[in-house]
Order: sequence, then structure tokens, then C-alpha cells
Amino acid sequence: MTGLTPGEERDGTSLDLLEKEDRQITDLYAQMEAHAGSGVEDRAEYGVLGKELVRRITTRESALVDVALAASQIPAVAAVGERLGADPIERRERIEGLEKMSRGVQGMYLNTGMDFDGELADLMTVIRPQIAWELDEAIPALRHALSPKVEADALQSARYISKHSPTHVHPAGSRWYQRAPVISRLISLFHHWSDFPRAGRGERPNSN
Repeated sequence: MTGLTPGEERDGTSLDLLEKEDRQITDLYAQMEAHAGSGVEDRAEYGVLGKELVRRITTRESALVDVALAASQIPAVAAVGERLGADPIERRERIEGLEKMSRGVQGMYLNTGMDFDGELADLMTVIRPQIAWELDEAIPALRHALSPKVEADALQSARYISKHSPTHVHPAGSRWYQRAPVISRLISLFHHWSDFPRAGRGERPNSN
């Protein structure tokens, strides 16, 4: 399997989704750095990119949890899975903070009255090395070790994760209602319509 194109983001497995979000996050942050000026147009574009980046980061968290959990249970790639799932607390705390800052806020006002830029920079300092390792080593290793059938059987579908991700990233793990597919889907839809950035996926029942 290969990485997903924008029109295919709901196809494939959580591994495809993880690779796609890693690349999108890297690209979006580079675009934000290019629009870091003080002019109105720059601030508006920066804000649009920032809100999209928060959503991508939380979707990545969803895919990351699923891939790490599945890989850690497969002997050939257990070490990769354990590293993917290691030390999530700091990352999730920072994601949660960015979510709260950006809920319902128009893009051009993301950095008004709060240090959105600083919090985002701190988070990117944490996840950039992780993303680089995932793209350079972890994802190729998983694709080499897992046949398409094993990958499809072991991992949730990208469609399922996109539809059922919890709305908020909780550093300590998911809440009970976020593990209930129907309830979590309704909450995710409501908050998406309300312009609340969608959060990372917690532990899930194995259904596609």
C-alpha cells in the first residue's frame, strides 16, 4: 500500500492515515512559517492553516494509537509498536491545550489574547522528530513486515477512525462514551459542525 492522496483519505487503514497525516502536518507547518507576517492577508491565511493543522494533528493521534496498539501485539513489529505508543502524555497535553485555544475561534484571531504560536511551536518540537522517524523508519518497517491481509485484519480502517474519533484528546486516555461507536460518532459530528477541532482516537473496539 502507498500513502493516501487527498481524495482517498477515508480509504485504506490507520497506517495509511498515519502516513498521510504525517506528511500533511509537515507541509502545513511549513506553509504557516511562510505566512507568519503581520499583514491582514498573512494573518488570515496563517489562521486557516493553523486550524487545519490542529485537526490534522488530532487525526494523526487517532491513527497513531491504533497502529501502535496493533503493532505491539504482532511479534515481528512489536518493538516498533511499543515505540510508537511510548510517552504520550506530554504530546496529548499540548494537543488538548491547542484544541481549547482554537475552538470556535476565527483563524485570523488564533493568536489574539493567547500564545497559540508558542504552544504550537512547543508541540511541533515534540512531534517533528517522531514524524521524521515514522516516515523514515517505522512506517516502511511495518509495510515490509505486514502483508496486505494482515494489515487489513490488524488495523482499523481509515474511514472508521475518521468517523469515530473522540472530540477531545485526553492525556490519560479516552472516556467511556468515546469507546461507544454510535455515541462517539454523534459527538464528533456535533463538535465538527460547531467548529471544534476533532481530537485523537482513544482505544477502540475492533470494528470497521
